[in-house]
Amino acid sequence: MPWTTDHRFSDPLIDLRAERDQAEAAALLVEVERELSPTHVLHGVVARVVARAIPQDDVVVETKDDRVALVHLTWSGRPEQPPWPTTETLESAEALERFVEFHY
Repeated sequence: MPWTTDHRFSDPLIDLRAERDQAEAAALLVEVERELSPTHVLHGVVARVVARAIPQDDVVVETKDDRVALVHLTWSGRPEQPPWPTTETLESAEALERFVEFHY
């Protein structure tokens, strides 16, 4: 079970796991899947979007193989050439918090 199950996201990340946020999470997942080229590390393994950064174009995704990653969307609506969309794989909630603190 990914660590995001019990994690409480903090600013600037907005939690999208609640029932009321499922439409937004699903729409973001569609864009993530559109942008992943066949050679992208997450191609074919993204399971769901669990959070997004406001106002940045980043989303936190969980994968079918229990990884968690921060993906920077380009909003192109098509497969991107590597290294896009840029992706940071995160091994813990603490790693996510450090990454967000340093980059935002």
